[in-house]
Amino acid sequence: MAWGRVFKKGRYYYTDIKYQGQRKRKKVGKNLRLAERVLGQKLADLIMTENGIMENQKVTLKQFAPEYLLHKKNASRPKSYHRIKGIIDVHLVPIFGKLFLYDITPERLFTYQSNRLAKGVSNSTVNREVSVLKNLLNVAVEW
Repeated sequence: MAWGRVFKKGRYYYTDIKYQGQRKRKKVGKNLRLAERVLGQKLADLIMTENGIMENQKVTLKQFAPEYLLHKKNASRPKSYHRIKGIIDVHLVPIFGKLFLYDITPERLFTYQSNRLAKGVSNSTVNREVSVLKNLLNVAVEW
């Protein structure tokens, strides 16, 4: 279980966290509210990690795509699987492949949609590509 507090030493506030028998202190700054926010966020992250809700893994889309495709191969019809595999290999990996999954933001997705539509691709095709990407991200979060 994680434990923490904020304390002041001189003019600066510090966080003091004890987790799994280890104690970590860190200088935050001169603002008490900022120190309390930092402490709250760190404790929330530790508790979520402890319960298996969040892991601090940095996975790119290119690394996660084969796992997702294996899942889809077992859960989809062959024709659907080949369509999804083509979308990922041809369109998504070249654009988003080097990005960490948590770096794929709505702004980047909007830019991708705009670029695809500007090239003359139909709305339904772009929507299908976006839905594959969203499903991939949802599966990553679930796992």
